[in-house]
Amino acid sequence: MSRSPSPFSFSSSSSSAGEEEAPILEFFSQHTKSGFEYDPSQPSSQEFKRLCDHNKWKPSQPESKVAKTEFSRAIIQQFNVNFGKDEKDLYSWQKLCQMVSIDPIPDTVEEAREAFESVNVNLVELTDGYSNGQPVKTFDTVQKLSRYTLNNNLIFPKQMAYQEAGGLLKCLLRNILNPSKDVDRGRGSSVHRRAKERRGGKRAAD
Repeated sequence: MSRSPSPFSFSSSSSSAGEEEAPILEFFSQHTKSGFEYDPSQPSSQEFKRLCDHNKWKPSQPESKVAKTEFSRAIIQQFNVNFGKDEKDLYSWQKLCQMVSIDPIPDTVEEAREAFESVNVNLVELTDGYSNGQPVKTFDTVQKLSRYTLNNNLIFPKQMAYQEAGGLLKCLLRNILNPSKDVDRGRGSSVHRRAKERRGGKRAAD
C-alpha cells in the first residue's frame, strides 16, 4: 500500500495566530501584570512552575489551585487546537504519527491509529512539542512512561480531559498511576507488531 509523504509543518504558539488558537499562550498572558514573562520555547509545565515560584504560590493556596485548574484546561484546549477532536479524522492521526517519527505515515485511519497507539508518549510533551518544535520522547512500555511522567510531574489532567476533551484525546489517555491496566499497549504488544509490519519493520524514534 502506498504512503503519503509528510504534509505537515509545525508552528510555535507564539506565532501570529490569534489567542483563540493558542490557549497556553493566552493562559500565561493573563499573568503578565505580575511581571511574569512567559517563554514559549520552554515546556509549558516548567513555565507554570516558574509562574508559581514567581508569585510565591504554595500548592495549598487558592490562587495556586485556580491557576492549576486554568492551566490544565489550557493544555487540553491546546491539544485540541494542535491535533483536533475527531478520532475518525485521518489528518489528526497523521499529525500524531509524525510527532513521534512514524515513517512512512499511514494513509488510513485504522493504520494510523494503530501505529500511533503502539507508541507510549507523554501527552503534555506531545502538546508542547507541536507548538514549540521540540523533540518528543517515546517509551517502550507504559511502565517506563509512567515513571518518567511522575518523576517529571508531567501528568496530563485526565479527569478534566474526560469531561472536556474531544474523542481523539480520550482515545490517548493512559493509566499513568496504574500502568498495569495498560500492559497490552506499547511496543511489546501484538498491536505494535502488526503496526510495525505495516510500516515495513520501522519503529518510532526513541
